Formats: sequence, C-alpha cells, structure tokens
Amino acid sequence: MNKRKVIITLAMTLLLVSLLPLTVYAGTPYLNYNYNYWGQGVPAPAAYIPVMSVGGKNIDPSLGDFISPMDLKVGPDGNIYVLDTGNNRIVVFDRGINLVKVVEGFTLNGVGHTFQNPQGIFIAGNLDLYIADTDNKRVVVLNQQGEAVSIIENPRGIGLPDDFDFFPMKVLVGRGDVLYVIARHVFEGIMVFDTQGSFSGYFGTISVVTNPLDLIWRYLSTERQREQQRLFIPTEFLNMDIDQYGFIYTVNSDELEDNLVKRLNPRGEDVLLNIHECVLIDGDQNYRNFGPFSGPSLFVDVKAKTHGMYMALDTTRGRVYSYDSEGNLLYVFSGTGNIAGMMGRPVALGVLEGNVLVLDAFRGEIVFFEPTPYVALINEVVALLYVNDEASAVDKWRELIRMDENYPLAFAGIGRALLIEGEYREAMDYLRRGMDMHNYSLAFVRYRNQVLRETLAYVFAGSMILLALYFARRVFRLIKKGGKPGKKGGEPV
Repeated sequence: MNKRKVIITLAMTLLLVSLLPLTVYAGTPYLNYNYNYWGQGVPAPAAYIPVMSVGGKNIDPSLGDFISPMDLKVGPDGNIYVLDTGNNRIVVFDRGINLVKVVEGFTLNGVGHTFQNPQGIFIAGNLDLYIADTDNKRVVVLNQQGEAVSIIENPRGIGLPDDFDFFPMKVLVGRGDVLYVIARHVFEGIMVFDTQGSFSGYFGTISVVTNPLDLIWRYLSTERQREQQRLFIPTEFLNMDIDQYGFIYTVNSDELEDNLVKRLNPRGEDVLLNIHECVLIDGDQNYRNFGPFSGPSLFVDVKAKTHGMYMALDTTRGRVYSYDSEGNLLYVFSGTGNIAGMMGRPVALGVLEGNVLVLDAFRGEIVFFEPTPYVALINEVVALLYVNDEASAVDKWRELIRMDENYPLAFAGIGRALLIEGEYREAMDYLRRGMDMHNYSLAFVRYRNQVLRETLAYVFAGSMILLALYFARRVFRLIKKGGKPGKKGGEPV
C-alpha cells in the first residue's frame, strides 16, 4: 500500500469515528447512552452489565435446550419460571440456578393433559400458576402440587360472538383475584374474568388513532377499494404487568399512539404521567441512526418496579428502557447482536434482587444483568424523590453529576432543591443546565421579585434624595439672584 492510500485510509477512519454519536464503555458489548433535551444521543456510563447467560442445559443437562421460550416470571418465592414454549413446558429453577421442577402437563378427572404452544404465564401470591395454553384455547390454573385448580375455555358472554375462538396470549391476576387475559385478535381490550372464571367484560380499550392521509384516501376511494383497505380498528395489547398499587401497565404495537406504555387505573383509564409533552415514551427517539435496526421501537414487555419506576423491552433493538413516575428516561441498556451479553430476539423481562433478567427466544437463553453503582445511585435518588425528599437527594445528585456530566435530571434535581431553599439565582443556573423550563421560569420570577424587594427601598430613598437636592438647588439659585420663592426679580410673579 502506497503512502497516498495510507493517508486516505486514515482520513476515512477518522471521519467514521467522528460520525459515531455514541460511545461503548468498558464492560459492556453494547452502546451506553441517554438522550438530551433535543433528542440527541449522548454518551452515558453503563447502567447494567451482562454477567451470565443461562439455557436449559446450564440448569440441568437432562433438560436440553430451551426452544423458542416466550415468557419469564420471577415468583413471590424467588424462583424463576420459564415458559419453554417450543417444548410445551414450564421450567422452574431457583436463584442459584438449581432445578426445582418441570411442569409438562396435568391430570384432570383421571385424564392427562399437555400444553400446546403456550404463550404466557403468571404466578399468583399463593403460588398458583396461571398458563395461557394458547393453541388448546384455554387458561389453566395449577396449584403448587401441579393439580388443576380451574380451567377457563370457550368463554361466552355479552360482547362475545357465538363463534368466538379463544386464543389466550398473556395472563395476569389483579386485585380481588380478577383474571386479565390478552387474547389474540381481540381488539376491544383486555378480557376480564371473575373469580368463578366467567367472562365479565373488557378492560383498557385502546382508542383508534388514524392518519389524516388515510382518511382522505378512504373518502376518495370507491366502495370496492374501501373493502380492500385496512380497517380502522384498535391494536392489540402485547403484554402487561401490575404494580404494588394495583395499577396495570400495558404495552401495545400501535406506532401512532403517543405513548407505547400505559398505566391503567381500576376503571381502565390511562393515568400514566409524562411531564415532557414533546418526548414520548416510545423507546429510541433517533432510531434512524441505527442502520439495519432502523425503525420505531416495539415494546413487547413491561415491568413495574418500586417508587413509580418501570422498564420496557424493545424487541427491535433488544434494548431495555427505564422510566420514572414522571416519564423521564432514566437509562438504557442491552442491545441486539451476536456478541455474548446481547440479544437475538428478546421477549420477556424479569427482576430478581436488583438484577434484570431478559429472555432471548432466538438463542433460548436468559441473560442476567447486574446493576452498576451508576444505576444504583439513580434508583436511590428516584426513591427519595418519590417521597418528596428533595433535600436528601441533593448530595446524591451531585455525586451523579461527577459520574455523568451529561445527566440533565441531576442538574434539574439540584435546581429544584435550591428553588425550595430560596436560592433562586443559583437554582436558575442548575435548572437551565437541566433544561427544566417550567421551574426555571418560576425561579426567574422569584429571583426578580427578590431583587425588587431588596432594592426598592434604596431606589425610593435615592429618588427622594435626588428630588430634595433638585428643589434645594432651585431655591439656592433663586436666593442667589435676590429673589424669593414664588417671585421674580423681587416683584410679585
């Protein structure tokens, strides 16, 4: 290679490096980043680090490989339940990766039953196991001994057509032992079953969002063309979870929705808080920079955490996004790729003692992620803010800034604390750097009023002194000319 080619090669390499918007940090095989106020990706310390991957053979050689596992849950007993869909079984193991049991079927009235393409599981507080036995068109409930407690199949009721086919995909038990079921091709919402297993209605219907261009085209189309066009019907829910207060978090696949995550109250109304109207809760904001993985995020699972935090799993790029109760993006981690610690096709999330578990259906493995001191500090600060303890969070925010000077929430947090303490001028500086426009405006108004209060007395006193000097000067000039006030030249004016 001649000198000219070497120079050109080096120049091209430097150009490509300069165009990279993000940075890979030591200890992770994926990019670590967050978004600033303008939606630009900025480097960030690693939030979670992959520490190990677990497949069926790692738990017990006799299990063989997981084949297309579709769900994962951490039970109240601390055991990990994997829905090994391709093998039509549920594998249960403890936190020490020791096999506890394998559930491959059950016996009812002397007849043996097996599962057929199950898609979802849920472990209730009493450790009853709920299984969405999809292709068998039923929901099966088993107790700890593997005995069938109840079976819900062929539901009928008001709102269901006579020829309704029941294909349950995901299951969840809410307050009062109410059963929630996401079923295939059911667009009215989440199906609700009472404690007797009877269908009682729908919950959390997704509103239809249409594209104006589609409406215009539909209006101009002929009747035959309209029959061939896509119907304007709600999208299906993809997954759900429940928090400690009984609110149900859901994710759906509608790209036109403002937020892909919803927090449904007992009435089925979305009460998810998002204080940033211009920033949606939909994963990657600048996804066009990701080459072959371009395209909007698709959340396939959501995990409610403590103190209003929640995580959403993007199967498009294999990333996990964590948000606080106000809709702020806290951190992002993981990714899609062939390197150890990355994903092929992530489908489910779990949390065990602070560690995050991601189920990869493509590789048939569970990847365990361990939190770093960086994310532990973020979670600690968010917990303090959730109980309105701004003062105690200040030192944590300052420590966080030393770790990540690009973290806007830290600057905004310190600014809010200073605002509460009445340090308006200093608060303005931190709030500006944290891009907290609302509180910055509030701090500015209070600082302006403070300056006016402190200087108004001096301004008034100075004005009176100047006015007195002005009149004194007038009187002095009149006396010096031999006149008196009110007369001109000694004569009456």
